[in-house]
Amino acid sequence: MNKKLILLGSLVSALTLSAQEGVNRKLYEKFEKQRIENNTQFEKYWNSLGTTLKNESEKEQLKNSVAFFFEGKPYYLSSDDTHQNTNANIDFLHDGTISGLTGAFTGNGLQLHQFDGGRIYNYHPDLGGTAPTTTPTVTPGAESTRVTNGEGTSVPYSGHATNVASMMASVGRNLSYSNGTPAGNTKGVAPNAQVEGYSFGASTLPGQSSPMSVHQKILHILPHISNHSYGVNSGWRFAPASPNNIGAGWYWGGGYEPNTDSSYNLMGTYFFSDQNYDFIVKQNPNLVIVKSAGNYFGDGPTGSQVTNAYFGAGTSSNPYQAFTSAHTLPLNNCSDGYDCIGPGSLAKNIIIVGSTMKITANNGRYTTASDVVKSGFSSAGPRDDGGIKPDIAGVGSDILSATHNPQTNGPGYTQGSGTSYSAPNVTGIIGLWNTVYSSLFNSQNLNAAKAKTLLLHSAQEAGDHPGPDAWYGWGFADAKRGAELLVGKSNGNVIFEEPTLNNNSTYTLNVTPTSNGPLKVTISWIDPAFEVPPFSTLTVADVYNNRNSKLINDLDLRIIDTTTNTPVLPWRLNINNLDAGAERGDNTVDNVEQVLIDNAIGGRTYRIEVAHKGTLQNNEAQNFAIIAEGTNGILSTDEQAKKKDALIYPTIAKETVNIQLPSSSSAKVSIFDTSGKLVKQQDIKQESAIHVNDLKQGVYIISIESKDLKTSKKFIKE
Repeated sequence: MNKKLILLGSLVSALTLSAQEGVNRKLYEKFEKQRIENNTQFEKYWNSLGTTLKNESEKEQLKNSVAFFFEGKPYYLSSDDTHQNTNANIDFLHDGTISGLTGAFTGNGLQLHQFDGGRIYNYHPDLGGTAPTTTPTVTPGAESTRVTNGEGTSVPYSGHATNVASMMASVGRNLSYSNGTPAGNTKGVAPNAQVEGYSFGASTLPGQSSPMSVHQKILHILPHISNHSYGVNSGWRFAPASPNNIGAGWYWGGGYEPNTDSSYNLMGTYFFSDQNYDFIVKQNPNLVIVKSAGNYFGDGPTGSQVTNAYFGAGTSSNPYQAFTSAHTLPLNNCSDGYDCIGPGSLAKNIIIVGSTMKITANNGRYTTASDVVKSGFSSAGPRDDGGIKPDIAGVGSDILSATHNPQTNGPGYTQGSGTSYSAPNVTGIIGLWNTVYSSLFNSQNLNAAKAKTLLLHSAQEAGDHPGPDAWYGWGFADAKRGAELLVGKSNGNVIFEEPTLNNNSTYTLNVTPTSNGPLKVTISWIDPAFEVPPFSTLTVADVYNNRNSKLINDLDLRIIDTTTNTPVLPWRLNINNLDAGAERGDNTVDNVEQVLIDNAIGGRTYRIEVAHKGTLQNNEAQNFAIIAEGTNGILSTDEQAKKKDALIYPTIAKETVNIQLPSSSSAKVSIFDTSGKLVKQQDIKQESAIHVNDLKQGVYIISIESKDLKTSKKFIKE
């Protein structure tokens, strides 16, 4: 019987894998059609340019960077250019001082991928390489075996790609300015991780016969955790004089119609690239894609010292035309504080990262929401339907990193700013969390839904109002807090699961907070892609400030106080009043929902409900990730009855640790330090408090043993 079951399981796995490969193949073919169509339109566009505006040496680079065409105009992908570690509490993982964990987490065994502007200069010593030398002797150097490139040598080294790899995986070194003043340290988030780099531009990978777009490369490689620090600016951008324009100045990336003196842009528009990312993750739910929000906030000629401004006239003899006093200039990007994230950074199933300034007060530690200040350049959301973007914020200003020096074709260091630099910070954090998760839960990996739920639930508050907003998303990334939640799950004090919601059903879970205080529940799910209308029928009305929801499966999270029968609703943004901050109501646009009860009553039962509107796509079940926690942990009455397990709280204690047994029987409690030494022993009844004020700071293991129970839990003595 067992052999038959094993064979049946193997057959189901093989069929599932085969079906997945089939859908990926269809997606790949869909993306190939997009790539060929872009190439065809680019050739037509290029041939229409006047000879004075054509730089043939840049033609291939431009063609390979096309994201899409709209209204005959190409839109290009471009790069979005250890305070980070301290601000985000990453150093607690490096130092091995995270609550409930044994040992340091620095990226050992972790594989990360990146898609950027070219090859990583992996001869750099900070990345594990040895730089070639010419003096005093000529040495060839050695490429790193830890940081590698998946592109062929026809793709040039990129300083930006090297910066990004450095922020994720540099071993780091202290740097000083020429006058001796300390500049900082270049240590990455996961200094022992493996990184494999690819170009976001179309290219032919080694061993392949034809070029691939970035979406095709993702399907070809299927990277578990990947960073994407590039984007599309569809508003104002500044460009120096070049053979491809008519002079230095501001270029309007949107549409402008001189006859009606009207303009539009694609900022906030869910477009083909967003659809592609959502297709990919829906079909491959284990892929965690982290992407920069963009650096377009405030750009534009209004108030600028440079007032030259141009728009695309759309004629072969004059592809650009100067705005004059007779024209109404389009407003600067995010002129009212919102709506300047470009297409490709508005997808539902990936993680979009905004940028903040470094926290310098309080020894670089977050203490309150006002510590977090948005970088002036960081693009703001939301998506045009009101969906929360960016998803999260991290430090991206004045970051030191390793780079490639094109003058010497050797290693160098640089200081830069951009959401390009906050994104790898978050990518690295998720990578470290994955190593923690794997160590605690039998080598399992975080998937896209679980990674996003953990990231957004553990975020620290940022902004002027409680809840999410269009500048910081769900808050400021906190590596320590996320790791503590994973420890809480391993101890049974935090719920972190991925249940399945069947069509026309409701998921329910009763929880009882152990003490008065906040009760917070977050869910997210991998939503089917919203299909953008085909080019042949696409109109400006379809893409410009279109408020129609891009959500396909609309799940609804509620928490009901079973004593008063009062439901509490999730956060949402009001697209018509973003300055007022988030409000509580029925969220119909986000595939993330969070409910917070500020003052839940300890001992009272609350019912978590997850339902859905209408019919789930194709009547198929929808998985979703959920995290639920109270002030000192949560007792799930349903699960506790099944497991007959003990509950300890708080898991971080100064004076006492409370223990609640599942029955009225007594038990013996033994406390051990991490070396296995017994430091305290005591007999307890069903509900007891253990005094631990006499213990030294550190991690301890509580062993609880009775006639019908034997279990162990961890806690931290502060």
